[in-house]
Amino acid sequence: VALRGGGVAQDVVTGADGTATVRVAAGSGVAVTATFPGDEAFAGATDTETLDAEARTPADVFFMIDESGSMGGYQENVKRNVSHIVDELAKTLDPQVGVGGFGDSGDLYLPHVHVPATNKLDDVRAALDTLTVNGGTEPGLDAVLTALRDGGMREGSGQCVVLIGDEATQSAGATVQ
Repeated sequence: VALRGGGVAQDVVTGADGTATVRVAAGSGVAVTATFPGDEAFAGATDTETLDAEARTPADVFFMIDESGSMGGYQENVKRNVSHIVDELAKTLDPQVGVGGFGDSGDLYLPHVHVPATNKLDDVRAALDTLTVNGGTEPGLDAVLTALRDGGMREGSGQCVVLIGDEATQSAGATVQ
């Protein structure tokens, strides 16, 4: 079977039952056409379907990022790479993305949410710009728990917390109750 749509062409082979499952990376409103040329046993056929955004898999990702002083040389690359990952997720999934930080100075050494998971990806980019580099404790395990508890991820979505840092994930005496 030949699939065409969204500027992509792909040939797929059906199983013994005559079915094939294909994931197509395309946005809402893109027409996908499947063509089977026919063979000795089956007549040829063509079918076109318009993809709906509702068909995308809900996937929530929360990036918890170390804001301690030692991240100074890495923070700009982290922001750029997280932004790139967000763009890639949006191509094939129904993503909601959140950003949090930990390891800053004062009370901000505790894990905190910069923006809860949202489908407003410009808000995610704005939150990345609020990340700071200061302080010196890394309560990373608590950061993961904070993301799961306060990150605003949707029930029923695929969920992932990404912990980004440059040192051991839990400084002694930094565990939050």
